[in-house]
Amino acid sequence: MKTKSRTYKYLSVTCQVLTLLGIATGLGALCYMVWELGDLLMLENRLYSMTPDMQLPALLDVVDDVPEDVIEPAIVGGVSLVISMLTGLAGVILTCLTCRDKTEPTD
Repeated sequence: MKTKSRTYKYLSVTCQVLTLLGIATGLGALCYMVWELGDLLMLENRLYSMTPDMQLPALLDVVDDVPEDVIEPAIVGGVSLVISMLTGLAGVILTCLTCRDKTEPTD
């Protein structure tokens, strides 16, 4: 029983580390997405100097950059956070299994 408990413990620690890495990666990707979206919408601070009739064509020119600058980091961030949620759940289950093995009576 002792090796089973150690295996659960090592797997639990591994899942917790993967959860932390997934959260960090996901939040980093989402922050990058917000940064790029701000850059696209501000057009490098030129939007404020344009007249209102020139702002719409300038924004329409930027629409081509949206998939690579905004959507891709959003997908990476979302997938990373979902995977970290799943590894966190697996870590909690393995921790519960580790605690259950310690409380079982040994013959």
